[in-house]
Amino acid sequence: MDNIERYDSPTGSVDSVFDTADGANSLTGYTLKKAISREMETFCYMNDDLESGYYCKRDFEVFSTARTSALPLKRFVERMMKYISCSNSAYVVAFCYIHRIMDHQKDLRICSNNSENLLFAATVTAVKYLEDCVHTNAFYAKVGGLSGCREMNRLEVQFLKLINFDLAVPAEEYRTMESYLSGVGSKELC
Repeated sequence: MDNIERYDSPTGSVDSVFDTADGANSLTGYTLKKAISREMETFCYMNDDLESGYYCKRDFEVFSTARTSALPLKRFVERMMKYISCSNSAYVVAFCYIHRIMDHQKDLRICSNNSENLLFAATVTAVKYLEDCVHTNAFYAKVGGLSGCREMNRLEVQFLKLINFDLAVPAEEYRTMESYLSGVGSKELC
């Protein structure tokens, strides 16, 4: 665990194409990284101007943080993808979970204060559900810049409650999200 760069350290770019040998799709790691960053930044852009009390309901409060992230969201996603060695499928499933929450809990909003923790909890949950080899919560907490296992555990439990412990993702839902993320990640910005 000591070979993980400090959360607040500058990180190099991870712009190389990731291995897609998981057979998941045509969604490369690079496209996936761009899609995740863009989607989360879009949520933040749409919701950051709302009154803070509106999107920090009790169920979402655990994901909110008063601290300003040491990393821009894009770098946080790069860091997550660098250290959490998992298939691209886990990231697609994580986004299925996030979209489920947004569809079923209209009063909850993703914003700059909660985007990293929510994305991180979704990803760790998907990894633990899909992958054969997973890390300890101490490792995940360090990668996510969290205070420790206790905080990681709280995020994970609250996230599971938000998705009603429904971890299974039907094939059609997966394919729809995979196609959506592929389109978002491959678009060139003007």
